[in-house]
This record gives sequence, structure tokens and C-alpha cells, in this order.
Amino acid sequence: MHAASNHYSVQPLVPLMTGETEVNTITVTIAKGQQLPANAVLGRNDKGEYVLSDAAATDGSQVPDCILAYAVDAKSQAQSTGVYTSGCFNPAALHLGNGHSEQTITQPFRERGIFLKTPSYK
Repeated sequence: MHAASNHYSVQPLVPLMTGETEVNTITVTIAKGQQLPANAVLGRNDKGEYVLSDAAATDGSQVPDCILAYAVDAKSQAQSTGVYTSGCFNPAALHLGNGHSEQTITQPFRERGIFLKTPSYK
């Protein structure tokens, strides 16, 4: 008789931080009506609130500004939470809004002190 065996699929973790650049955070307000995953690329709208950056937006949030540090549920009301404002991050770990790619976020992030670098494994 064989003992029961439980097998689980384990997804590899994708590292978020990949460089030696100093990481800084601030607290911002996430606009009402969103449920966002950690590592979402955010833009700041003309009301001063943060939303998932959409390249087609016309309220300022089309410009990538920061990276959401934690998942947040702001569906029913705006929420305050932490974001990364500087550091070196793995582009594969980021959650991008419509119309964005690594190429469209690189320059705006660089101007803000956020750098993108794919990790190298030895």
C-alpha cells in the first residue's frame, strides 16, 4: 500500500527589484473604482490621484509615474497606499496598463529615478 501523495505546482517567483539603486517610497491616493495588483505601473491624473497608467488617457495619467507596492482594492472608495518612486525594477514583474510596453515606460521612469533591468542569473 502506498501512502497518499500530494503534488503541488509551484510558480517561480519573478524578482521585482533587480539593481542596487536606492529604493524610495511615498504614500499616494489610489482613485476610486479600481482594484490593482502589486507592481502596477501608475500615472497621476489631473485630480492628483493615481490610476493604472493607460497610454491613451488624456488626464495626465498616461505618463508612468510610479509602481504600486501592494495590491489595493479601491473599488468602493479611494485608498491611500505606498508606491515606489525610485529604484531598479524587473520589467517582467510589472503590471502594465493598456497601450504600454517596456519601451513606453522606460523614458518617463528614467526621468523619475526608476530604472528597468532584467535580472541576470549566474
